[in-house]
Formats: sequence, C-alpha cells, structure tokens
Amino acid sequence: MTGSSVDSREGTPNVRRLRVSISAGDELNRAGLIALLSRSTHLAVRPDQDDVAPDVMVVAPVRRPQEPRGSLSARTPRSPVPIILVADEVSTSDLIDAVCHGVRAVLPRAMVNPEVLDRCVTAVASGAAIMSPDLIGDLLRYIVRLHGAGGRIAAVDAARLTKRDIEVLQLLAEGLNTADIAAALRYSSRTVKNVIHQIMQRLDVRNRPHAVAYAVRTGLI
Repeated sequence: MTGSSVDSREGTPNVRRLRVSISAGDELNRAGLIALLSRSTHLAVRPDQDDVAPDVMVVAPVRRPQEPRGSLSARTPRSPVPIILVADEVSTSDLIDAVCHGVRAVLPRAMVNPEVLDRCVTAVASGAAIMSPDLIGDLLRYIVRLHGAGGRIAAVDAARLTKRDIEVLQLLAEGLNTADIAAALRYSSRTVKNVIHQIMQRLDVRNRPHAVAYAVRTGLI
C-alpha cells in the first residue's frame, strides 16, 4: 500500500511536526509553555540538549521588579530561527531590538492559549509575522523616522564614520573589549578608546551598548 503512513493512536497521516524550542525567564513560565504546546498534534517541544535545530523559538522573558523599560531585548536571545516573543508592555525600543534579534511575532500573555500558540507557530514557521496593530504602528513610525526628511539616517551616519570606525563597531557588536579590539586591529588600547569616543560623539549615543544597538537598528553594521 502506498501513500502516507498513519499514526494508529490518532488515525491521521504521519507528518513532520514543527520543532519548537523554549526560552523562559523562570521554570513556571517554561512549564506552562510546554504544557500548552504539547496539546498540539503537529508541534513538538525540542529538548534542551537536542542537537537538531528548531523551526521556531518561543521566548517568554520575565521583567524583574524595578527593571527599567527598554531592557526586555537584553533577555531575548539572538536566534537564526524565527522567534515568538510572549510579553506585555513592549516599548518601541524593545520592539526594534527584538526584531533585530529575530522576533517575528509578539503575543501578550493574556492571549496565550493552545490554539493561539498553534496558529502562531505554524504561521511564523512559514514566514509570516504576527503583531498587534499598535506594534505594527510603532514599527512603521520608526521606519518613517529612519527614512524621513533629511535623507536616510543610516546613509548620513555612514558618511560620518570612517572604515576604522565601522570595524571597531563590528567588533564591539561581537562582544570584544578594548584590549581584544586593539589586538585584532593591531592598534593601541588608547587608539581604540579614542575611536570609540569619536563614534559615540558622531552618533550622539550614550555608551558602547547604545552605539552597537543604534548601528544594528540603522543598518550600519
């Protein structure tokens, strides 16, 4: 007999289930997501030690008490696979950084249930993006500012930076410190410090992480 095999327990053809990994801020959130995802017949929760890449990652960070807004993205891992972010009170700064990290869908916690997760994972795995109208509006307003009057921000900022500036920014983005950058580029530590100071002045940013985040957002690196 030819055709699809049939799972005798479900009475439905065997198909490859979408593999989902979970990154949660605490064990309670993780256990809840596992329970919800496990109710789907075509989703499979990927074990932590599994070497096979997932199709989608679900991230549910926990905002700590007194934690400032805008810090959510620091707990959103960069991923080569699309991410579904489960979070409330997503600021524009968080949203932009999250999208740069690979987030393709944002779900408020109150909306999370087996059916919504099932549809969202399936949609994101096929290349779709799912966000509320408010968040889409935030993204569109950011793009308008980015490409608004006066020319493209990235193009203007790129004109302000030298090739050496861009090289230093790229190494900062990779997590290198001053000494590491100096060794990689064969500069003195003093030179690297001066270059970083000039970059922050030219981009009008507050510190090194801000410089890297700005450069990623605007496509400088």
